[in-house]
Amino acid sequence: MNRTASSINIRQDILQKICLIAEQQHLKAERLVNSILEQYLQNFPASASPSPDASFLLSIAGMFNGKEDDASERVQEIVSDYIAGKYAQESDS
Repeated sequence: MNRTASSINIRQDILQKICLIAEQQHLKAERLVNSILEQYLQNFPASASPSPDASFLLSIAGMFNGKEDDASERVQEIVSDYIAGKYAQESDS
């Protein structure tokens, strides 16, 4: 397709509405169509796949969910064991 100019078929009922709106806004129909298409393209997602940053965040999602072996879930137990072990060794010395 030629990127500088193109010929596109538009349904007659839509073309009539575009021409009416363009006339009311004192615009050429071509300019109104381009404006409508620009707005549509701005709101259209660039791609279906997430950006690299989003992909990274999605890849680590759920990594820190609670499991029985998670340190964050067992902080009290781990610290208590460490303290008990440390002071037990010192009292043995």
